[in-house]
Amino acid sequence: MTALSPLAPEDELLYRSHFLRADGRRMLYGCGIGIVFNIVYSVADFSLFGDTPRFYLLLGDRLLFMIFSALTAWVIVNSRKVEHHDAMALAWGLLVVAANIPVVLSRPASYTFNLVPELAGVMMLYLLMPDRHPWRLLPPLALTASSLALFLAVKEPVGYVGLQAVLSAFIVANLIGIVVSGQVYRYRRQAWTNERELRRLALQSQHMLATKDRMIATLSHEFRSPLNVIASSSSLLGQYHAYLDDKQREQVMGRMTGAIRRLTETLDEALFISRRDAHALSCQRVAVELRGWLERLAEELRSGDEGAHDFAVAIDCAAGERMTDPVLLRLIVVNLVSNALKFTPRGGRVRLQVHCESGGIAIEVSDRGQGIPEEELDYIFEPFHRAANASLIQGTGLGLTIVREAADLLGGRIDIASRLGAGTTASVRLPCASAPEVLPPAAAAVACEATP
Repeated sequence: MTALSPLAPEDELLYRSHFLRADGRRMLYGCGIGIVFNIVYSVADFSLFGDTPRFYLLLGDRLLFMIFSALTAWVIVNSRKVEHHDAMALAWGLLVVAANIPVVLSRPASYTFNLVPELAGVMMLYLLMPDRHPWRLLPPLALTASSLALFLAVKEPVGYVGLQAVLSAFIVANLIGIVVSGQVYRYRRQAWTNERELRRLALQSQHMLATKDRMIATLSHEFRSPLNVIASSSSLLGQYHAYLDDKQREQVMGRMTGAIRRLTETLDEALFISRRDAHALSCQRVAVELRGWLERLAEELRSGDEGAHDFAVAIDCAAGERMTDPVLLRLIVVNLVSNALKFTPRGGRVRLQVHCESGGIAIEVSDRGQGIPEEELDYIFEPFHRAANASLIQGTGLGLTIVREAADLLGGRIDIASRLGAGTTASVRLPCASAPEVLPPAAAAVACEATP
């Protein structure tokens, strides 16, 4: 039988907290059994000693035990802290040992009268003490040692055979207690570990099903509009081609081209997420003349906006090549700018700033659009998630997911600051070393992980 691997400190605390209520119930049962035994012994003491000072001393001892047991029960019921439970369990276990002494001393003539409950108490303490703590062995071992010492000190001589029998009984009781409690705790830990793993898999499965449902709903909606545009435009060209002049035909073809571009972009986004989930994404750095590359990309984004917004670009990069993955970098810039343009009213200001540093680049895209509700900020990177105020705006909800994934592949990070009604600022910082002066073959391609 293989041994369980030790739990991490945080998992150990979760495990103990999970079973605290069950442990508390066991402690309550133990306290109840102790109280019952003390009541029985008090009646027996009265029958032995009658109304004498010795009886009242023993009764006071048992009353103190019962009061402390009740206090232990109260702490267990009202506290949900592991430390409180451990301390009370240890204190109560040692009190069982202390209360055992006057019980044994009160009957020096009959050692067998106390042997069975003492052996039962040893095994009971093994099951009641918290597991995975070395000091949980202290109360049952202390009870064993005190019982054997009292037998030797105050009992009638029992001879070598009798003493051997008593010693063997306590050894067997301890061995049984250690083995049984160890197996109980082992199977309990195994069950808890399996339960946590099943719960994690269930949550993962629910998340995947929810993501799939959102993906189907989103893609169905995103495909329907471009397909309708293509269908209506092709029908218009087929039926009225002879009646349309060149400008009208160009407008119809432009709508079809735009619809096809939207379909392609949506498919590319879905494919990116699919490859991410399959762990099939890769990153390859090549030497890129970053300033010129960014200027061309900014001009492409500006022409695609067709002057609908006040789109300002500031690129602070010196001439020279840098090592980066242009595909992933393009995904970051295009998706951030597209989001800013999409959620900013016509005529609103959108700003793209790129600052090149010695060891990397900083990209910032800011807008003065509708912003993101504060309660939605924790979910904006989830696939297909769209904020409540974005339901009427075209989009798949994949843009920021793709940006974060691309930034992670490049070894960077993304931060989003937004306020509802005041706009959004997205900041991405990426490591981007300067290209070596003498490039190796294949355009100095290197894996992303190899770049500091």
